[in-house]
Amino acid sequence: MKKIVKEYERAVIFRLGRLLGGAKGPGIFWIVPCVDTFRKVDLRTVSFNIPPQELNSVTIMVDGVVYYRVFNPTISITKVEDANLATQMLAQTTLRNMLGTKSLADILRDREEMAEQMEEVLYSASKNWGIKVERVELKDVKLPPTLQRAMAAEAEATREARAKVIAAEGEMKSSCALKEAADVMSESPAALQLRYLQTLAEIATERNSTVVFPIPMDLITSFMRNSTGWNRCVLGRGEDDVSEGKILTFPGSLLGSQMKLFSGFIPFQWPESPALRPSPVQLNTTPDGAAFASRYVTGELLGEGGFGSVYAGVRKADGKSVAIKYVAKSACKEYISKISFTAVDEGLFDAQVTGCRRRSTGGNIFSSPECPFLLPAFPPVMMDLWRFMVVLGVVLLARGLERNSEDKQCDNFSDLDFHEAFIGTSLYVRLLLYTRANLDCGHELPHQDFTHVPLFHVTRPTTFVIHGYRPTGAPPIWIDHITRLLAAQADMNILVVDWNRGAANFNYFTAVANTRHTAANITAFIHRMTDEGACLDSIHLIGVSLGAHVAGFIGAMLGGRVGRITGLDPAGPMFAGVPPEERLDPSDAQFVDVLHTDMNSFGLSGANGHIDFYANGGLDQPGCPKTIFSGKAYFVCDHQRSVFLYLCSLNHTCPLTAYPCSSYTDFINGQCLQCEAFKPSSCPVLGNVLQYTTVSVEMGYDLSQWRDKLLKLGQTKVYFSTTAEPPYRKTSYIVDTLTWNQYLRWGIVILHLHSGKNVTEARIDHKLLRFEQHTNMKLLAQFDEDLYPVEKISLRVVTGNVIGPRYKIRLLRIMITPLDLPERPPLCRYDLVMEENTEVTFKPVLCDESHL
Repeated sequence: MKKIVKEYERAVIFRLGRLLGGAKGPGIFWIVPCVDTFRKVDLRTVSFNIPPQELNSVTIMVDGVVYYRVFNPTISITKVEDANLATQMLAQTTLRNMLGTKSLADILRDREEMAEQMEEVLYSASKNWGIKVERVELKDVKLPPTLQRAMAAEAEATREARAKVIAAEGEMKSSCALKEAADVMSESPAALQLRYLQTLAEIATERNSTVVFPIPMDLITSFMRNSTGWNRCVLGRGEDDVSEGKILTFPGSLLGSQMKLFSGFIPFQWPESPALRPSPVQLNTTPDGAAFASRYVTGELLGEGGFGSVYAGVRKADGKSVAIKYVAKSACKEYISKISFTAVDEGLFDAQVTGCRRRSTGGNIFSSPECPFLLPAFPPVMMDLWRFMVVLGVVLLARGLERNSEDKQCDNFSDLDFHEAFIGTSLYVRLLLYTRANLDCGHELPHQDFTHVPLFHVTRPTTFVIHGYRPTGAPPIWIDHITRLLAAQADMNILVVDWNRGAANFNYFTAVANTRHTAANITAFIHRMTDEGACLDSIHLIGVSLGAHVAGFIGAMLGGRVGRITGLDPAGPMFAGVPPEERLDPSDAQFVDVLHTDMNSFGLSGANGHIDFYANGGLDQPGCPKTIFSGKAYFVCDHQRSVFLYLCSLNHTCPLTAYPCSSYTDFINGQCLQCEAFKPSSCPVLGNVLQYTTVSVEMGYDLSQWRDKLLKLGQTKVYFSTTAEPPYRKTSYIVDTLTWNQYLRWGIVILHLHSGKNVTEARIDHKLLRFEQHTNMKLLAQFDEDLYPVEKISLRVVTGNVIGPRYKIRLLRIMITPLDLPERPPLCRYDLVMEENTEVTFKPVLCDESHL
């Protein structure tokens, strides 16, 4: 019989069980039927994945891949039963043995060296099987989340310590430089004033929420004392010998400017004299046209204290100053007794000192020829007014800068007008950061270099909030609410993904196409976060409508390693019936929870997460319009209800317990009211915190127990019912009845609970109930209000019989048990006889106290 093997194959032939020659092929070979048997061997390189191996000492998992080929087909058949399986088992044991001899640091550092060692071991062991191992690679080293967080925290602490050392060195150098600069500026008062103005200019360019202006005390204290209106000009500092007969020359600009103001000479004040108390100036005119000014000075003149009088005058001739005399008389003859000024030219004066010789210990007014900074000399009232205007101007400037800083510092969600949405927008993605420190004022985070943003810490948990389709371009109305409620859960980074430019478009298909581009943008940002020490386990993506699929795409691009994805009514159009990789699905994150509220319109039907919550079956929501005449609410109410339910659950005011079931019909029929699958825990509660009777698990940050249960159960569907308004919670009771009727009756049940003057109603009318002899029924009654204690119960069975005789309906037992409130005892009533279509009211008793 003729057989054929391909180029990359060989045939090993056995005749009556004995090997017949070597391997045959490629091409045609012949065998004898019923005598010869043969096996084909593939010579191509084959690869297989080494299953993850655990290292118990540090609880890590390491996996790899092995590439090998058969180089001797005969040996690979005759020496080993299954060469492929043997090679795989050998690779697993080799990897496990090698991990047992390595530390965590060695595994992370010497991955390539370990791969080479494995290749040598595998080659030496498998060559006797006709197998040649060509290459071994270690693919991944998976660390537990706790260890990743510890390593990230250690790296962050190291960086912070290094940063503090660098900052301290910089502060030291800066302090030295500031000291030198302060010493230089202290020698020049004008430099201090210029530096003050420069500081004001720098403050004005910053984006500060509050600006504090350091106002010089002389501007404030001037309002608390009477101003003389005269300016003091310090012409120099230090010590100098004041000798008799010494001639000192200085420009007369100071005296001249003051002379022009009053058409007479106004004497300047002595500087550096804290005890100086000048008296008001008196102007006197003589017959020869000279103007004289005189005043009494108390305090020191050039040395230590003393008393004296100052007389000054100017004689004018043809409009020019021809003579000036300045006489200082001292009570103590040890001090300078006379200083004479003589005009030698226009604006230039000589001063001659006569009297005793003495070193001046005050400020020597003649040591510098110029006054560096001079304000106009106003009268007292004008000086007070001018200073008041300066202070008022500074205060108004500060308030203006503060308002301007507040306007510029807050980054708001993009608000587009209807025209932009109508013509379409190009995609532009912004990240608005909110933390507990800036809940009222978002901060746009740069996509590239965000390490300098003080509010953003990569070691904190990070939650991304991703909106959906925005046909009008207006911001979502729930953005502010969700950021505040998320911040109340934990100290986290809250990043609002603003892709309004791209989602705002009348063409829905364009917005759908932009979802993948948006996801790629955010994925690149998350990669940069992980480079800086962020842990993927602590990242939570919350997506609304189209945003849920954006979150799914991000998770898929990150290999499903994101901690959690929450999908709030994922969009249905363009995503229904597509493969899992083209929409949100459980493989996109470690944990995916989905809330459905509008599956028959804009929402996506089916199961899309590890757990899917179906509010009111995921279809029409209570309180939402039923006709198109209600306008916009008819289209968005059911879809938006998912967001409001989630917000209510974050606020911990809506404990909405959901029950696992195959359909909503079975749920309202009372067939899925058990939580056996979650024991010893109770059924899950919608929201950020899954509550249990014995344990509370925060979704997104500590999911180990809840996630393990779901992975064992597979995809889980849970159902619950809501009211039309917050807190949306319905109070559910299990109604257990045992009927004893002579005739078969069909009808619906209407129940009323009474507590004082308050009454609440539950209608079990989704199907006709069967009342016949000895029938036990278990019903689910859901009330909009929670009344407690229940004092009376009203029951009516409506059969629709309005013409014929009314039949009796006998209940041997009716027991009403709270479903979500196990601490409340069940209530019972026994042997109750009632007529159809007639309400009967009775007072219930505790079941353990009742008797037949």
